[in-house]
Amino acid sequence: MHSCFPAVAQWMRSRQRSMKYISQVFVIVGFALLSLPALAQNGQITGTAKDQHGAAVVGAGVQVMNLSIGNKFVIKTGSDGIYSINRLAPGKYKL
Repeated sequence: MHSCFPAVAQWMRSRQRSMKYISQVFVIVGFALLSLPALAQNGQITGTAKDQHGAAVVGAGVQVMNLSIGNKFVIKTGSDGIYSINRLAPGKYKL
């Protein structure tokens, strides 16, 4: 019976190494998944619509057009005159 204990101890050490390896892989994969949004190449256009006196224009229509593919995005300014268009593909835009 004493001859079984070294085998059990070796099995336990092997299992501990395997668990350590698996946990390291999960940590690496987790960091990789968290960094994916940073790799996305999207832009944003933000601004404020103001009248000739410098007051914010509420509910003004703002149109942004991608000049290379012709996509149009239309939004309205908020109660503070601010507009923001997110997740724009890289390219030249006309406001």
